Amino acid sequence: MLETDDIPKLRQTIAVALRNGCSVTVILDRLQRAVAGTYRPRGGNTDQDFDLTTLCIRLGGPKLLFALQGPLGLPSRSEWFRTSFSKIPQLTACPGLAYLRRAIEHNFRELFGLRVRAKKCMWSIEMDELAIDSRVVHCKEFNASVGSCMEHTKCSLACNIDALKKLKEEIDSNEADSAHADIGDRTAKEALVISVAPFSSERYHALPVVMIATCKASIPGLQRRLFETVENVWDECGYAERQGPMEATYSDGDAPRRQAFTESETETLRTTDAFDTKHTLHTLMAALGPLFDRAIARMNRTRAFDMKHIIKRMRGILKSLTRGTVMGGAGGTVLTAPLISRVLIAMGHAADDVAKMLTPKDDQNVPEAVKLLRAILSLKDKPLPDDVTLHMPVHDLILWGEIYNGILMPAIGLHSDLTSILKSMATSAHIMFLVYRRHETKAMTAQVYHDYQACVKDVFIMVAKAQIHLEAGTIQEETLHPFQVFHVFNRERLKSDG
Repeated sequence: MLETDDIPKLRQTIAVALRNGCSVTVILDRLQRAVAGTYRPRGGNTDQDFDLTTLCIRLGGPKLLFALQGPLGLPSRSEWFRTSFSKIPQLTACPGLAYLRRAIEHNFRELFGLRVRAKKCMWSIEMDELAIDSRVVHCKEFNASVGSCMEHTKCSLACNIDALKKLKEEIDSNEADSAHADIGDRTAKEALVISVAPFSSERYHALPVVMIATCKASIPGLQRRLFETVENVWDECGYAERQGPMEATYSDGDAPRRQAFTESETETLRTTDAFDTKHTLHTLMAALGPLFDRAIARMNRTRAFDMKHIIKRMRGILKSLTRGTVMGGAGGTVLTAPLISRVLIAMGHAADDVAKMLTPKDDQNVPEAVKLLRAILSLKDKPLPDDVTLHMPVHDLILWGEIYNGILMPAIGLHSDLTSILKSMATSAHIMFLVYRRHETKAMTAQVYHDYQACVKDVFIMVAKAQIHLEAGTIQEETLHPFQVFHVFNRERLKSDG
C-alpha cells in the first residue's frame, strides 16, 4: 500500500500514534485507514494546504471543503479562517464610474498597504475583459449595487429603496442608452479588469485593481479615464516611491482602447528632470533618427499592445481566401491562402500541416499561428522551387518573413541577445513602414501596422528606462527578468549591450 500510494501526513500519523502510546495493531489500523483516505491527523498544515482550502471554498463553498477535508487532509473552515483569511487581500469590484477612484484606492491598500518593496522595480498596467455571469448584486464595501454596465448606468447605485427602484426602471427600459445588466439581451456580459504587474523575477503576479461590468459600448474618453485614474492613484498615494515607477500600459487590440492610447500620448520625448542622472531618456533616444515616434504619455509613460494578438492578426491576413496581402513592388502578386499553401507545399512542408496552419478550427490558437509564421520565416534558407511561377510569391513571402522575425524573436526567442532583438524589431518596423507606405491596407490592416509600431517604440523606450533607472538606483538590477517585456530585460544583456 505504501509503495503504490503517496499518503499525505504519514509521518505525522505515526508520530501522533506513538506519542499517544498506541500499540502496533492500532498504528497499522491507522495506516490502513490513511491509505483508504478515511483518517487524517489534524494540525501541521502547510501553506499549500491552506491555499487548497481557499480554492475549495472559493469554487464550491463549505460543502466542497467538507467533502475533501478528510481525503486530502485539509484544515477545517474555522482553522482556515483564523490562520489564512486575514492574509488574503479583500478586493472589491467597482459598482460604477462614480466609485472608480475609491475602489482603486481600496484595492491598492489591500494589495500593498504601506509596505515598502525591498527590491523596487518598474510596473505596468494591463487591461482586458473577461466573461461574467450577468447579475446585479450587493457590494458591501460601498453599500451599492454592482453588475450594471458602467457605460449607461446614470442613476444612483446606492442600496436604498428609491435608488434600487430607479435602477430597475432603467434596466427594464428599452431605450438605446439605458443600462445593461442581467435582463434579456441587454446584459453586461463582460467585466473590464485592470491589473498592475511588476517587471520582476520574484513573485510575479498581475494584481487586479479594477473590476467593473461593461457592455463594451464605445464611449469617447471612457477608456482613457480608467487607466489614467489608476496611474494618478499610483502617483498621488505614494506607491511609486514605495513600490517603483509605473512605466507603461498594455492591452489587447480593442479599438476604443487603441484610440484612448493614442489620445493619451500628449507629450513628446524631451529632456526632463524625471531622472536625476547624467543621461536622460531624450538623449538616449535621440540617436534613433527622425522616423522614431516620440509621442509619449505623461511621466514618459508608453502605451503598447499584447504581441499575441498581433501574431493572431498576422495569421488572419495570410489565411484569407480572397483578400490576401500584397508585398514587394507595385502591382505585385496577391498572396492568398491557396497561393501560400502551394508555395509552402512546394518548399517541402506537409500538405496536412499547411492546411491546419491556414484553416485552423480555432482562430485564437496562438501555437498554430506561430507555426505558420515560422514556416514562412524558414523559406529564406531553402532553394527556390522548380515551378518558376512560384518564384515571385516566394520572394514576397521571404520579405514577409523579415517582418515576422521581428515579431517572433522578442516574443519567443529565449536565447537571443538584446542587440539582436532590437535590430530585428527595428528592421521589421522599417520594412513594415515601407510596405505600408506603398500598398497601404492592401498589405495589412491599419490596426496591425499601428499596434506593432507601438510595440517597437515601447520596447526601445523601456530598455532605455531600465538603463536609466539602474544608473539612478531607483530599481534593483536583480529584479530584471528575461521573461518580461518580450525577454529584453535580462541583466546580462543590459550589461553587455550597454
